[in-house]
Amino acid sequence: MATVTRTLVFRDNHLYVSIEGALWVYDTGSPDTFGEVATNPFNGKPVTERQMDRISHYLGVKVVGLIGTDTLNAYDHVIDLRSKHMSLEYSEELLACDGGAHGLRFIAPKPGTAAVIPTLQASLGGSASDYIFDTGAPLSYHVGPVPDGAVPCCNMQDFWLPIGSFTTQTYHAQTYLDVSQRWLKYGTPPASWNKSSRATRRPASSGMKSCADGSPATSPAEAS
Repeated sequence: MATVTRTLVFRDNHLYVSIEGALWVYDTGSPDTFGEVATNPFNGKPVTERQMDRISHYLGVKVVGLIGTDTLNAYDHVIDLRSKHMSLEYSEELLACDGGAHGLRFIAPKPGTAAVIPTLQASLGGSASDYIFDTGAPLSYHVGPVPDGAVPCCNMQDFWLPIGSFTTQTYHAQTYLDVSQRWLKYGTPPASWNKSSRATRRPASSGMKSCADGSPATSPAEAS
């Protein structure tokens, strides 16, 4: 298969793929692809039909579907937010990518299901854990106590479909990915989060890490 290029839209820390003028949520945190359109725009296969009004309301933009890892894991990807393009290829050849590389491993979204959700290892507060690599999340979350040295920030609105909209207290924390280091903004998970099925989607003592984090800061003073 030749390399295919799609147009990306990065809006309010959410990542979308624009296909024939319609927006699809690009979501590596979801094991399923679904939408108002019956055909998968990536491979032409049928998808679960679902009204997207509620998700569109939370996002503040009209979307026609969500592309999950049941589709995305079949391809190699290069996401370039600077050029607003994504290249993907279904082959044994590796796509060329400038910059550093971070290895991923995969976990199952529920016990007894296939390991399809990507995770990466990060060190936060001196402790290394596996974090879900979730391109559908506008904010990163660390499940557990706020790390030592974290800098309090502001309250933010977020949502997760099983529990709806919620307000989270954010903070900045120094985060290490392999040899790279940066300050990232994290939200505090609501109490109802731990009672939901999301607990089955992370290893113990870990959290969630969004790739669309909105704080490319090098110090708490510069991060907001």
